[in-house]
Amino acid sequence: MRPLFGTKDLIYLKHITVQTISIDELRDFLNSYEFPIRPIQKKICFPIIQRIYRKTIIEVQFENINIDNSLLINGHHRYLCSLLSNKNIDTNKWKSPSQIAPLQWNEKEIDLEDRESIEIINRHNFLDAARNNIDVKTLEDLT
Repeated sequence: MRPLFGTKDLIYLKHITVQTISIDELRDFLNSYEFPIRPIQKKICFPIIQRIYRKTIIEVQFENINIDNSLLINGHHRYLCSLLSNKNIDTNKWKSPSQIAPLQWNEKEIDLEDRESIEIINRHNFLDAARNNIDVKTLEDLT
């Protein structure tokens, strides 16, 4: 397994405060950033943003996001976190479903309730660890 930090640093991961983002910082970002890609999803989940952001900060690579021209079809949380952390995320060309109404990022509702179960969170950690060739325990400590 490839550690994200040096082996010595990995031992101390639990003791490192990984940068997080506040709800106010997220709202400010949504209201001020000039987004090149528009969302189609009406809501974003703040706890999901926090989990993905912490992973993004330590260089975890994620599944590509799906885009049709300038519409974001899948990957809203990953896309936002890549922008917030100034990290790149790869894209796939995708065909959008018919009858899609593009939204503006500053119109998105932010859900403060976590809509992912512990089983889904664990599944994401497992897949992310496998994709990045790292120990899943590293990601579990962040989420």
